[in-house]
Amino acid sequence: AAKLGAELARLRAASRTAAGAGGSAAARGGGAGSVVAADDVTRLRRMWRHPPVSHKESWKEVHRDWWPLLDARQLSRGVAAAGDPARLECLAEKLLDGRGVRLGILGGSVSFGTTFTTSKSHSLFHWKLYQWLNVSFPQAVHEHYCGAVPASGPAYMEHCFNWHLPPKPDLVVVEYAVNFDTTVDEDAASFERLLRQLLKLPGAPAVRTSHSQLATSATLHRLPPAVGALLCEQVLLLNTLELMVHPASWGANVQRIFFSGCDGYGCLKAPPWADSNDLAFPYEAKAEDAIVRLAGYYGVPSVSLRGALYSELKSNSTRWPLKQLFHDRHHPAAWGHSLMAQLVIDRIRAALDAVAARRSAGSRPQSVCAAVSAEAAAGTPGPSGYPLLAPLLSPSVEAPVGLCLKGDELTRAMLNSSTFAYRVEGTDAKMKPGIIGTAPGEHAEFCIDVDRLGRGERFTVLLGHLVSYEHMGIARVTCEGECSCPAEEVDAFVKGGQFSVFKAKVLELARARAPAAKPPPRAGCGCQLRLEILPKSGSGEFKFKVLSLMTASKPGQLKFGHQAGFNVRPEEPRTEKTEQWLTDSTNRVRERERKGELPPWAKTEAKAAG
Repeated sequence: AAKLGAELARLRAASRTAAGAGGSAAARGGGAGSVVAADDVTRLRRMWRHPPVSHKESWKEVHRDWWPLLDARQLSRGVAAAGDPARLECLAEKLLDGRGVRLGILGGSVSFGTTFTTSKSHSLFHWKLYQWLNVSFPQAVHEHYCGAVPASGPAYMEHCFNWHLPPKPDLVVVEYAVNFDTTVDEDAASFERLLRQLLKLPGAPAVRTSHSQLATSATLHRLPPAVGALLCEQVLLLNTLELMVHPASWGANVQRIFFSGCDGYGCLKAPPWADSNDLAFPYEAKAEDAIVRLAGYYGVPSVSLRGALYSELKSNSTRWPLKQLFHDRHHPAAWGHSLMAQLVIDRIRAALDAVAARRSAGSRPQSVCAAVSAEAAAGTPGPSGYPLLAPLLSPSVEAPVGLCLKGDELTRAMLNSSTFAYRVEGTDAKMKPGIIGTAPGEHAEFCIDVDRLGRGERFTVLLGHLVSYEHMGIARVTCEGECSCPAEEVDAFVKGGQFSVFKAKVLELARARAPAAKPPPRAGCGCQLRLEILPKSGSGEFKFKVLSLMTASKPGQLKFGHQAGFNVRPEEPRTEKTEQWLTDSTNRVRERERKGELPPWAKTEAKAAG
């Protein structure tokens, strides 16, 4: 403890000295052409600074100015896969030309900010990346969309990514290194299928898309190579460090996710140093190993906190205290998020340096974006990703079954004979768009594509619907066509309740063992799921509202993502500017301090921040 305290005091002093000196020294590293200078570190610390604001704000949100960032050697080690340089150089061209970019985030609880006070925390890596874009390229308006879903993995996102990305993203950062079910190989296959779909997203202005008109996962694989000429979206894979120990090696006193001596995320009661149980994590990590392998196969850049800091953390370095960098064995703390953001920024800086060097050499070279589009149009293997190679880990290009429909998207799967109607009820956070029937006998029929399933093969449907303490009725669910299921009654009335909320009903179906007697009503509609309102009700009324419809090979693939993901849709971008936020927050700190409203830990930070 004394050794750790002395090291932290030294780091605080070194940070103040570096800031006062103006940071003139520079170090070469982070890949070809990337410069990591001391003034850059000072600049990053300033733009990511998060002073304590009020007694209501969690200490976990605070970003301390004296935290060290990664040096050039660590940044270089953190490059798990360099990928095709043209991917990020196209993004660099846009930034250097003064164009705004759209940043989209896909991931799990790390990206969502589960262990922070809010999912919009200023401590998260993607907010820090976004603020770097704002400060470095202030001539344009950049947009930030976070579509991460906690407690879910790629098995959910491969079907629903369109719900969680903005239209026409310029950069998509994918973070899933701690979200695989490591007991099976299915999540690696799901991740590969997700990655393949992201690499084929149409994203140039010539393609007009909206949240309700985006291509579905079932149709993206059929996009012609010509569409590749319209690509503008780049993908970067970000891997945090998996600190979990394999279940077979758990000791009697080892807790599963929390650090030793701690019963919560980033708790203050735990000893500040890591013990042998905390340091028992291996280098091998099934999820990250698969992600890095796929990154190399598809030429996608990938960065890794494991690569950058594994030896320091494993040796219990006092410069990099494990329990300060992480809230628990899965979730980085604010300091860890800064390092993750720095890894991503280093890759973008390398691309910026490469493009700037070519442009300063004399004659203006051909645009990388134009070259990518030309290769895609010609179907030439290259930076465009067309044609994609055969899958490496997945046994098929597509999942056997996969559907993710929410809100007005449900109307696309509904047959014209249905008597339910689309309606939006509520406002703001309570808004619940869906398909509604209000009288006995009214029905809705939804199409499910089962052509890729084997005869007799089972699959799962998750029917998202509204439940409430008033107005609601009962619907009978049956299956027709090329599928079978036991008839079930779904009661949407909750007696004695006080809220109207989303609920998912799990239905077990199977593809028919023999072809249906009559042809399907339309292509991709071999199976029809029918809902009909019954003439009985606990509320005395008969309303039934469908909010979402999803399918998967197994229920576990959608269990958590379906519920949490329904309310995570980044329809509006975050466009908050760094300098204004820093000024406002600093002023609030001073006002709270004047009134004596800051907690003890916040007073110390406020004093250190000046």
